[in-house]
Amino acid sequence: MYLQRLEIQGFKSFANKTTILFSEQGEGGRRGLTSIVGPNGSGKSNIADAMRWVMGEQSLKQLRGKKSEDVIFSGSDKRSKMGMAEVSLFLKNEHPSSASAGSEDSIETILSSPEVVITRRLFRDGTSEYLLNGNRARLADINLLLAKANIGERGFTVIGQGMIDQFLFLSPEERKEAIDEAAGIRHLQIKKNEAERKLEATRENLREAEILLAELEPRLRSLSRQVKRLSEREALEGELKALQSKHYGSLYRSIHHEAQGLKRSASQAEKAVADKEVDLRAIQTKLNTLEKTETSSSSLLDFQKELEPLHAERQRLRDRAFEIRVAAERTKNAQLPMAAVIAGIESIQADEQGLLSKIKNATTLEELESIKAAATALDARIAELLGTIRGETRNKENEKNLAEVERGINEVNAKINTVQEKITAAGKGEREQKSAFFALQREYQNLLEIVTRLRSDLGERRIALAKTEQRLEDLESEIKAEMQLSDLAPLLEGAAAEVTPGTESSEEAYRHIQRLKQQLAAIGGIDTEVVREHTETASRYETLKTQYDDLISAEGKLLELGKELDETIGRAFHEAFKKISVEFEKFFRVLFNGGNAKLIYIEPETKTLEVAEGEDPENAKTFTTKPGVEIVAQPPGKRVKSINVLSGGERALTAIALISAIIAVNPSPFVVLDEVDAALDEANSVRFADIVFELTGKTQFIVVTHNRYTMERAGMIYGVTMGDDAVSKILSIKLEEAVVRSTK
Repeated sequence: MYLQRLEIQGFKSFANKTTILFSEQGEGGRRGLTSIVGPNGSGKSNIADAMRWVMGEQSLKQLRGKKSEDVIFSGSDKRSKMGMAEVSLFLKNEHPSSASAGSEDSIETILSSPEVVITRRLFRDGTSEYLLNGNRARLADINLLLAKANIGERGFTVIGQGMIDQFLFLSPEERKEAIDEAAGIRHLQIKKNEAERKLEATRENLREAEILLAELEPRLRSLSRQVKRLSEREALEGELKALQSKHYGSLYRSIHHEAQGLKRSASQAEKAVADKEVDLRAIQTKLNTLEKTETSSSSLLDFQKELEPLHAERQRLRDRAFEIRVAAERTKNAQLPMAAVIAGIESIQADEQGLLSKIKNATTLEELESIKAAATALDARIAELLGTIRGETRNKENEKNLAEVERGINEVNAKINTVQEKITAAGKGEREQKSAFFALQREYQNLLEIVTRLRSDLGERRIALAKTEQRLEDLESEIKAEMQLSDLAPLLEGAAAEVTPGTESSEEAYRHIQRLKQQLAAIGGIDTEVVREHTETASRYETLKTQYDDLISAEGKLLELGKELDETIGRAFHEAFKKISVEFEKFFRVLFNGGNAKLIYIEPETKTLEVAEGEDPENAKTFTTKPGVEIVAQPPGKRVKSINVLSGGERALTAIALISAIIAVNPSPFVVLDEVDAALDEANSVRFADIVFELTGKTQFIVVTHNRYTMERAGMIYGVTMGDDAVSKILSIKLEEAVVRSTK
């Protein structure tokens, strides 16, 4: 690769678009040597500045400016200022590879193309851009491409006169960094720096991930425990539901079967009463007929009339007693056993705790509406339980009313007995005459007693049926409340008709159910949202953990890459250092016509700072010095301990010797020397020109010079002039063609 041409427009004094072609080949197969000459102030050094600038130079001091727009042509009395500066550097690839445009490494793809064009633009409003082969690029891309091509915007590609002294007065550490670049490992340094930035970013991400994981872990553990308890609760609820289905299904069928039997029995009793009442009405009809027949005494008929309302009153009181007993049984059956009352209270308490937890964690209106509905339902359950407990009071009232009715029945029975005794007494005197009436009366009385007994038995059957039906209704309510069912059909279809032999009895099943309910109450209410939150938290934790593990792996890879790069850079540096040291001594002897010079590598060392008196020695801080390079130069006949005591000319020759050694060991595709020979006398100028000519065997040179010996070695000379419009112009001549024309 070599420098083919340079295009400048609007940069400093080059207002017009200027194209400079560079010599590609010299005599004897050497690389070209192009000289740029001109009077002071003509703008010839602006060409070197343009090369620095297009290759990414950011230091305005190196570009001899104070602000970025100073590189744009500022105008003159005869020429208006420009709004943009643009410089393009054209590099010719002598041996392009076959890498395709689809290569993963875009820089390698560009380097493999036949021509590489680097362009930099700057507008007066401060907008700037870089282009690589016509495509926008970052400065980092430019730096990496130049490093891979062994070209630097500073260092040993564009070397100015001021850099000669600067290089010698660098610190050993800075000098070491300069030789790193000269050793051709700058692209590795860039890669290492990038790896270190990535490592730091990775470690920062690791710290953030560790903080997030530390925050999530306690919450995840808490949620996991709650989910485990929820799983245990679900298992208990499943067992409870299965046991309740079996227990309540069997119990319901048993009571339902009992109720059906009582219904049939009551129906039969009703039929028997109805049949006897038919017979009773028939006798009553006969008695009514006899009543119309005149007898010697009407007392018997009067007594009979007196009995009828008494019998009716007694029947009314008996019906009232039946109603009171039915109501009492309903009230009694509506009461829950104490264990059920306690279980109901515990269930309400558990739901109340869950509701309180929801109230504490509520953050939205929807959640508050849900809490309001839950609170209303809980209030209804409390009212229902209180109503059941209050049933005892109603039962006592029923008992009082029943006692009063029974006293009334006893009083009516006493009156009936009194009237019957009167009838018996009256009948003794007229037995013969009224035998038919008495016989009919006795038959009526006997039949009436039978009807009364049948009615009493029917009442008992109806009371038993009412009790059973009430038990069935209570059981239905209990099942719906306990199992939260709206329809009992599925339960009854899957339940056994009776508890099968070998399984728990009804009482044992009930006690088992209560134990399960107590265990559920001990676990407490758990919001089902916990499962969703646990899933989300666990997913987030796993994602973070995966990212954390990936970061740990990336950290290890970056550390390994850094270690490998350090080893590679170290090997490359020491190999180049040895060669540069040899070449440095050689070029030093040429320039000084003798003497000795060498480079000394300063190894890094660990040092401990002294602690103040009385402080703990263990608190002493340690640090490691950076490696460096020291220069030893002794011109002929002198004993010099430091290069600082050398004269200006000697320092310039020493720096040129070192720069020449670096170029010889690791040549850049091209080197720009900007008046580095200005301080040399005639003899040394000759030696300098000879060295530059010798090095053209390894690299292409562009030399801004006043030195006629260097001009003589050039294959092409560009002259720079400036008119009264303050614009630099280029004149060119190929010396070979000039020599041919002059000989003709």
